[in-house]
Amino acid sequence: MPEIDPAAMAANAARYQDLDGEPWNGLFVRSQVQVTFDSPQATGHRMTPFEVAHAYGKEALAKIVEDGGFPIVRSTGEPAHTLKRQRKTLGLTIAQVAKESGMPEAAVIAGETAGMLNPVRDLERLAQQLGLDERRIGLELETGGAGELGTRLKRCMHPKDKSSIALSPPTVLKLAEAAWVIARQAEFETLSSPGLSSEPATRPPAEPLFPGPAWKQGYDLAHRTRDLFGLDSEAPVPSVRSLLSEQNAIPLLTLEMGTNVAGATLANGRDRGIVVNAAGPNQNVWVRRTTAAHELCHLLWDLDENLDRLRVDSYDFLEAGFRSHPSDRIEQRANAFAVEFLAPQRGILRLVKAATSREEALSRISHYYGISISAASYHLDNANPGNPALYNEARLSAQPGNDWRVAEDFDLDFFPMMSTPYARRGRFAQLVAHAVEAGRLTPDSGALLLAVPLEEFKQGLDGLLQLGRRKLDSTRVELLD
Repeated sequence: MPEIDPAAMAANAARYQDLDGEPWNGLFVRSQVQVTFDSPQATGHRMTPFEVAHAYGKEALAKIVEDGGFPIVRSTGEPAHTLKRQRKTLGLTIAQVAKESGMPEAAVIAGETAGMLNPVRDLERLAQQLGLDERRIGLELETGGAGELGTRLKRCMHPKDKSSIALSPPTVLKLAEAAWVIARQAEFETLSSPGLSSEPATRPPAEPLFPGPAWKQGYDLAHRTRDLFGLDSEAPVPSVRSLLSEQNAIPLLTLEMGTNVAGATLANGRDRGIVVNAAGPNQNVWVRRTTAAHELCHLLWDLDENLDRLRVDSYDFLEAGFRSHPSDRIEQRANAFAVEFLAPQRGILRLVKAATSREEALSRISHYYGISISAASYHLDNANPGNPALYNEARLSAQPGNDWRVAEDFDLDFFPMMSTPYARRGRFAQLVAHAVEAGRLTPDSGALLLAVPLEEFKQGLDGLLQLGRRKLDSTRVELLD
């Protein structure tokens, strides 16, 4: 069967007819069982020729032209079997999935019932919530990275090691959804227009832990990472979110999870990303920047066996300071990496050279480099500036100003579609919006990907595109004398 180019098909839509013999409008519609020509009466998920070709191959377009439809289920038991298997892999009940997804339990049960026809949008929502590719759940394919991650998440709900974090069912579902976002964002990065795409940072070879102090290796990796990203050796990082997501195609997602979780590094197949919690101490943007940098060390430099598709970190390393986890040298290394990556010691020594008190020195470090007072305190002591006035006891409670919050959270807090979960805002949403604007995705698909009603997506699309055109002023700070 010959292949059909999706761009050519869309450009010559008038040459085709829908199933009723009427002129075709250039779109397809997906139901639970097949993809076919769109029609005014259709109630399923409308898709562009590009979407169909990308999801199912160009031969699917030819099959629709020849036979009127392309089947997307391989048996009457699908996609029910795949959805049920993934839910059980995650160790979740129907009630837990229904509560987190906002769907009635009856809809979840129906989706897992073989042979039952369901609204396709219900099936797609369930698949995304479980970390599955919603386009291909009926094809009886291996769940691959999503399945392996699901197994690991299930183990995290009932860890055998008492020192490990026990994840709640809602957190497991949020992390499964985050894994789905990470995989789809990586996909959109490769498909976006040249003006929007960012060059993915080349992941360096992983570094095993060396003998000796782990913090020294953390410092060395921080310097190497600054070189990798083309950063000045002493300058602040104006926005961690912009540096990772926009400039280097490393997904950085914000979720609201239990207050015992600070962040996580996820691997979904070949795609990796970082998740930071919006709750707990991370509500302070300085703390959240440090958490993201900590996870960046895991993502770039940890051996695969250290990640095991998922590494979840607690707030312990913040509460106990940056000398915590004496038995976990991987965490020691990531802690040291985070603070040196954000606030290089050579820079802070220059910054505090003229300071006359510890309070003044810590305030300068925190406000200039965007790290918490506690992180600044440990880092200052480790830098050993040799000024006795900087070692006195300090009583200081500095908080980040609006400039830091705007730099990190602007595209989250001012997001024009209020129903969109935090995990799907930011870079992911921008890629979706531009794909719709370019005609590669339908508004139906845009609404599904951002988890909002279609009307809300249409009303908010222009605002989302305008939000993406805002550029962070990289010269917001200047190195102090």
